[in-house]
Amino acid sequence: MDTLSAPLLRMAAFFVGGGLPRVDDVRAVFAHARDLRERGVPTQPGEEAFLRQVTWCMLQIQHDQEEGELHQALARLAALTLAIIEDDDFSIPEGCRLSGRVALEALAVQVQRQLEQQEMQLAAAMGIHGVEVRGAADLDALEARLPRSADLDRALRGARNHLREGERLLAAQRDPARAARHRERLGEACERTARLLARLLAVPVDRDHPVVRAHVLRRELKRIEVDALGVVRLTEGEQARRTRELLAWADQDLGERLDDANKAALAEQLKAVAQEQEGDAGASWFFEQD
Repeated sequence: MDTLSAPLLRMAAFFVGGGLPRVDDVRAVFAHARDLRERGVPTQPGEEAFLRQVTWCMLQIQHDQEEGELHQALARLAALTLAIIEDDDFSIPEGCRLSGRVALEALAVQVQRQLEQQEMQLAAAMGIHGVEVRGAADLDALEARLPRSADLDRALRGARNHLREGERLLAAQRDPARAARHRERLGEACERTARLLARLLAVPVDRDHPVVRAHVLRRELKRIEVDALGVVRLTEGEQARRTRELLAWADQDLGERLDDANKAALAEQLKAVAQEQEGDAGASWFFEQD
């Protein structure tokens, strides 16, 4: 019984404005998972279990298929899952599951196509309205010629304030290494600002779900601020949760190169974890697939 596809597809709609983590392969999944753990981001059992399943499925695809649509779709599904884990407002409920590996792969392709369609909308809006953000000054010119709305005004005002403050802090930074890292984060804030503006332009208020629109605007402005200031990304309540052991499975050292041997070893470890959590009832359906 499929109780997972519908919630995931609905949650995917909330991440259009800000994009997803960059995930190309299993190593990227583990790297981002380590980052989440180090920042004290909590994970729910259902989220960890599903991410483990997606990762296991990615490991089954050989190197000559890693550029194929299925591998890319699974990578995008892993990125969406990581984004859901990081977002305070979303979670994958424990007990939600799919009917098998084929269903998981079908869901990955469906998520990939939905997100690609949404990204095409953003690209079209950027082209039509000439949305390009390299710094706070670009927002002044955009404000003078973009169609006005309360949401767009709030996005422009908030993003401009955050980018200006970030540029001021960067100009005062005397450590070259820290300045380089901050410059990269500031660039991400500019890209996120452009996507947010495109999202608001691509889907007019009368055709947008008010809850989705309000959440995208609030979350993206929060992320723009964090990236522009170059501060550590922390979620609400992080201090109280920092001592929890989170995403422990991501401690696996994949080495310099992920080859067939350690892919197989890692897949066996994921299977063992699932069997241990399932208890005497046997392995998860996911690991019963050929």
